[in-house]
Amino acid sequence: MLTAHTRALIALLGTVTLAGCATSATHVSRSDAVAERRESLRFDNEGRDRVDVYLVGEKRAWRIGRLEPGQARWLRVPRDIPTSDMSRVQLVVLANAQATVTPLLNPRAVMTLRQPVYVLSGQRWAFTDGQLNGLRTVLLPQGAHRGDASRRSDDLRRRR
Repeated sequence: MLTAHTRALIALLGTVTLAGCATSATHVSRSDAVAERRESLRFDNEGRDRVDVYLVGEKRAWRIGRLEPGQARWLRVPRDIPTSDMSRVQLVVLANAQATVTPLLNPRAVMTLRQPVYVLSGQRWAFTDGQLNGLRTVLLPQGAHRGDASRRSDDLRRRR
């Protein structure tokens, strides 16, 4: 027969085990976070209008996000882009427009040139005053710090 002390100990061990499982399941490593960012693009809506953001391939368009004025988010690049489109997609932005499956047909569409998905991924894009601007986002390897990157660029300037 189990005593009250033994039952309490078993209950405590069970609770600790479950808490440990829940904690490890939600843990995301830094390398996973960097990989996730490479499959995303950063978009800042610096304008005064709500915008819809699309990736457009040869045969299909994917709406990847809607941002309110002043909002900034990482938008996930769809995984179901066909191989034939991986090297030829455009980022398209529509301001104050209804969602559509054909964003390129809208005369107010603002777009990038066609480029490979990997070029768009990991970049930062800003929509301001009706213009779409691409800014390169630096994705540092695991263990590196922003100070390391700036020190390397300072060293290169000194060598010249």
